[in-house]
Amino acid sequence: MSAMRQQETNRLDVSSQALQGNIKKHIAYLDKSITNTKKRIRNHIDSDPDLKSKKALLESIPVVGGATINVVLSEFSGIAALKQQST
Repeated sequence: MSAMRQQETNRLDVSSQALQGNIKKHIAYLDKSITNTKKRIRNHIDSDPDLKSKKALLESIPVVGGATINVVLSEFSGIAALKQQST
């Protein structure tokens, strides 16, 4: 969604006045969707004790931010699920 938002922002700079209103509405929709998705991800991580403890561990690393933590947790959770299926 972030990439789509950037595309729309780029279109806004070069589009006619007639289209700018619709593009602005789409950008506002994307902003709301991005915010809601981030909130749902945070809530999911915080409601799962295993993910929450892994998040706390990752947060102890000074250069690791929230977006990186979410990606790492989602990728490694997928790997753990595959390992459980193979046993």
